[in-house]
Amino acid sequence: MTNQQRVGFRSRGLFGSSSHNENTAISISPLDTSDSASLQKAAKFMTNNFWLPNSNENDKNYGSIAFTVYVDMLDRYGPRMEAQKFDSCILEAHCSAGDDFKEKLVGLIGIDVVIFEMQENTLQSREESEATITGAVTTLKDLVDANQENVSQLLPSGMKAVVVLSNLVVSTSFRRMGIGAKLCLEAERFVKEGEGWGGFTDIYVRVESENLPARKLYQLLGYDEQWDEDSTIVKSDLDAGELVTCTRNIVIMKKSI
Repeated sequence: MTNQQRVGFRSRGLFGSSSHNENTAISISPLDTSDSASLQKAAKFMTNNFWLPNSNENDKNYGSIAFTVYVDMLDRYGPRMEAQKFDSCILEAHCSAGDDFKEKLVGLIGIDVVIFEMQENTLQSREESEATITGAVTTLKDLVDANQENVSQLLPSGMKAVVVLSNLVVSTSFRRMGIGAKLCLEAERFVKEGEGWGGFTDIYVRVESENLPARKLYQLLGYDEQWDEDSTIVKSDLDAGELVTCTRNIVIMKKSI
């Protein structure tokens, strides 16, 4: 699947129900991360539906958090990502049910490639993974030639590149329509068949242990819980006008694809 192809679905209340028409057409495609306007739109959607779902743009400090989210997405998925050895991607879901909802952004999911330390049962962060592969190569030529397709041959024994899903978010107005499930399933197809991807056999997701609805969704999609760990995560603090870190218990789930 190239970056311009879209996959279409009909929403029929999978894993729930919604007041919207059950035949609402949902299309899913990779976000054009080279377009700053598209990234800004995605960042605003993420802010409104994930970080600050109960706030509005007139709230104090909204702009500060929204800008932080945009900068993070720009750093993670924007042009600078081309210099990284591991790919990242965003898939976006659009609704096209009638004139009022034509091409409305209704969901996002992030796809990252990171290093899995098999003996330690540890998923490295994106930054740690980039540092690991940079330190693993022995010559400048190997570093220049390193890419997602040959990186497993360059990694030390006991490590492999795996896919991790992140930041699954659906519009608060379009939930319980199965859009989150469709995004996950299309992400699995994308990493198996997408241009520049392929070759991955496992896909992981990290879920807060107290987020029971999310854990149930992934279980229904075929993910099995592997282990749990206390980990640092990011939360929004509207009063402080920033994203802050805190410690939560995280469940790591895996699916073979």
